[in-house]
Amino acid sequence: MNPKLPKHVKKIILDKEEIHTRIKNMVENELNPDYKDKSPVIVGVLKGCYMFLAAMSEYINFKHEVDFVTVSSFGGETERSKRLKLIMDVNIDLHDRHVLICDDVHDLGKTTLFLKKHFELQKPKSIKVVVFADKKAPEHLKECQTDYKCADVENIFLLGFGLDYKENYRNLPYLAEFNFDALDNT
Repeated sequence: MNPKLPKHVKKIILDKEEIHTRIKNMVENELNPDYKDKSPVIVGVLKGCYMFLAAMSEYINFKHEVDFVTVSSFGGETERSKRLKLIMDVNIDLHDRHVLICDDVHDLGKTTLFLKKHFELQKPKSIKVVVFADKKAPEHLKECQTDYKCADVENIFLLGFGLDYKENYRNLPYLAEFNFDALDNT
């Protein structure tokens, strides 16, 4: 018997088991070999990354440190015209370190590009990006690419597994499509 879905969930895209299988495979087959002797700083982009980073940490077998940043967008009528502002920066010195930016979903890469440029000022050895889900979009529109990902997803509004709608539903153990029909009843 399936539990009743919250009203803002249209359908489940990836269930808990599939999420963890994909994370385990990506970490064991890509991150662990690539970082086994590098001791990177994994920088989580709050708030959405917290479930992905926690799940990913279960399978990481290389030495690493974790820090977090918070980025906010403001201004502009459209997503592409919004500007980004760093609300909280890392506390760890990134100079001469390998940096792995960890984010929940990669849309067009605006946040990723912003953070890469910001971190480059500290002159790290390398900067790479790991995301749980990469939204399908024309490559020419993407401002920055990912280095590691667990899933390709359609360009739809997502929630669950760290992603929210008005700060709710981050705790859902699955990744789901948002139900816009439920907005009339909010």
